[in-house]
Amino acid sequence: MYFSPTSCFAADSSLVDELIAKAEKVRSSDPNQLSTVLNELSTYEQSFNKHQLAKYLYLTAYKKSFIGEIDTAIEIAESISLSKEPTAFQARVHLFIANIAGIKEDWELSLKNLNQGVKLSELEGSADMLASSYIIAAITFNLMYQHDLAYAFAKKLLDLEVNERHYCVAQQSYIESSLYTNRIDVFSSEIDNAIKACESINEHLWAHVTRMYVAKALNRQQRFQEVVTYLKEHIEGIENTKYPRVIMGVYAELAEAYFQIGNYQQAKLYAKKATETPLSIKFTEPVVTAYKVLYEVAKIEEAPVSALSYFEKYHQADKAYLSSVNAKAIAYQLVQQQTQEKQITINLLNKENELLKVEQSLAQTEANNSQLVATLAFVIAGLLALLGYRSWRTQRRLKILAEYDYLTNTYNRGHFMTLAEETLFLAKTSNKPVGCIIFDLDKFKLVNDTYGHDAGDWALKATAKAIKECIRANDIFARLGGEEFLILLPSCDVYAAANIAEKCIDKLQQIDTQDSGYKFTITASFGVTSSDLSGYDVAKLTSDADIALYQSKNGGRNRFTIFE
Repeated sequence: MYFSPTSCFAADSSLVDELIAKAEKVRSSDPNQLSTVLNELSTYEQSFNKHQLAKYLYLTAYKKSFIGEIDTAIEIAESISLSKEPTAFQARVHLFIANIAGIKEDWELSLKNLNQGVKLSELEGSADMLASSYIIAAITFNLMYQHDLAYAFAKKLLDLEVNERHYCVAQQSYIESSLYTNRIDVFSSEIDNAIKACESINEHLWAHVTRMYVAKALNRQQRFQEVVTYLKEHIEGIENTKYPRVIMGVYAELAEAYFQIGNYQQAKLYAKKATETPLSIKFTEPVVTAYKVLYEVAKIEEAPVSALSYFEKYHQADKAYLSSVNAKAIAYQLVQQQTQEKQITINLLNKENELLKVEQSLAQTEANNSQLVATLAFVIAGLLALLGYRSWRTQRRLKILAEYDYLTNTYNRGHFMTLAEETLFLAKTSNKPVGCIIFDLDKFKLVNDTYGHDAGDWALKATAKAIKECIRANDIFARLGGEEFLILLPSCDVYAAANIAEKCIDKLQQIDTQDSGYKFTITASFGVTSSDLSGYDVAKLTSDADIALYQSKNGGRNRFTIFE
């Protein structure tokens, strides 16, 4: 739960509604004012009804997304209870998640919520909600490089009677998709009109987003001096938006333009600024551009160490960015396929409906035949439903079998290795420590031999349950096989990992085994290391922890040893 009552202040419900309305009004045009209003609202949180809390959480998630905290924004938005909220508000939340999930490049989550948001908007039926859904669709398809689709949605949006803010965002999406598809020139009057439409209602962020894409188009056309002149005129306003993606994108375009006109100091300055980004947006196109510029400048300056370092970062960012591009294409193709399959299903159902109508007509004169047809239709529908359910259940089972240990409900060795490599890569990139603990139950064979395998299985499950109470939700806990387990601890140095190992030792000794039908003690020997000692290679990390584990075994068991 993100927001629990923290204040003894109470407020009249109408005052809370007024503050929420005020926050809604400034949420994208004035981020500082939004923060001020949300801070004031938080003092009355104890007085919120369920609808006010839902709106407050939505606005808070919006603020988090605005400052680049995308994961937190998604988590807050998904925590909102929507079941009793109006259809329009449900649609807004789904469309918001679709938008920011796209920024995070979680395309499955984005498209899922976009689909739900559009459906709810159509159900709600107002032009305002349809406009919102078309806006998010246009933005999402631009992010996925499906610019023709984005252009189509933006055009549909501009054909609606929409408010000034929706018109501003529609113009931005229209200009972005038009520039990528070469439908307009970079200094077309349509671009000036789009920027003026946004600035006239103080939506400066969207105006600057348009300017960023104009600069991208100019760089593609090798009009580098024009990029510098165009962006420098607006750089202060762009920085004042405090929106990381736009600022980073503009810095990258300036770095590229300065490099191409031979001003290497300015190129290096803006490229470095572009790389100073939140981790969640570390591998985007602007970062690739910035590292490439830094690499090229270092070569010109004959700084081989810096050049090598920047080349490695450029290569890493470029590889991640290309993977992202591929992921977008795959996600789009998958959605297209699913849409086609749904359409085929709809067509089949329509055919069945037509058949049923004919059969119902015949039923007026042939009651017995009608009864038979109805029975057959019911059986067919039941079989289809059963097949669908079994397919879903089989896919779910396969996923669980592929990732989890069936007995302890912890990760299995294979899935652990996948998660560990990803975690260690991110930790190394951000220079964060990762702790590693391997432990092995003491004299477990004796438990199996003395009390039977059922008691042994009980002990393994009880062990997993106890350890989960000692670690965090984001720690990676796996059963390697037999009685051996492993824990990977992001953002933990060796001393923090040792502290967790000590807690685990105490917790295991507290397990009451009487529920197994037998009385015995569960203890384990632990080996502890961290990336500070063993580096970020998963094989080296686990090997060193294993060495420390055997030192614990040889030292008398029921203890932990730190790798040296």
